[in-house]
Amino acid sequence: MRAGILTTQRAELVARMAALGPRFAERAEGHDRDATFPTQNWADMRDAGLLGLCIPAADGGLGGDFGPMPWCPRSWDGTAPPPP
Repeated sequence: MRAGILTTQRAELVARMAALGPRFAERAEGHDRDATFPTQNWADMRDAGLLGLCIPAADGGLGGDFGPMPWCPRSWDGTAPPPP
């Protein structure tokens, strides 16, 4: 990982996503087994205010960019890099 890629703002967004990981994990086996869509995961992300991750702040989003995107799924299983 290049230095500076995971800024404080990006690390904060990844941490917010990581907080959802345990809930996603609890439901994952059932979704895999039953071939169902994880609707509740999207509701959890909505409730956490994370659907606006890459929407500019001026447009009501979080003002993030695509930098934290690769870390978000990794944050759910504990393999995300540590904050800077």
